[in-house]
Amino acid sequence: MRTGIVCLTAALVLVALAPGGEGAGSGYEALLKDFYATLGRVNKILSGITDKDSAAAAGPGLKKEGVHLRDLRKKSLQVKQPDKAEKDRLEKLYREKFDEVLLKLQLETRRVKTIPGGAEAVKEIAVEAGKKDKGARGKKGDKEKK
Repeated sequence: MRTGIVCLTAALVLVALAPGGEGAGSGYEALLKDFYATLGRVNKILSGITDKDSAAAAGPGLKKEGVHLRDLRKKSLQVKQPDKAEKDRLEKLYREKFDEVLLKLQLETRRVKTIPGGAEAVKEIAVEAGKKDKGARGKKGDKEKK
């Protein structure tokens, strides 16, 4: 079973690697590197969870990384996507790395959820990364709520 954070993160990576318009460049690659580094930090925090106390102690760090993932998601929606040649280059460079870090994230998340307090720790990152900014949906979102 995939967790919410794995699905969210995979979606972010796929958005980042999706084909798009012309002219992106190094800003786009920097965003991918930041995604990768953030996932690595999340994995490191999760790997340190071994009991209820360590799960509780990991909560603030996971929450911080969740906020960072949310911010990266916001940036990814604003950055121009690279042209096809650049997209292919980035995919060759990063696809395998992302596959590995996402697999580790999935395995660590499953492991941590079996530890007392672990599910709550995992929720910290999933909730923060999944939060939407107020007003992000605009007037259309307001009409849908009514």
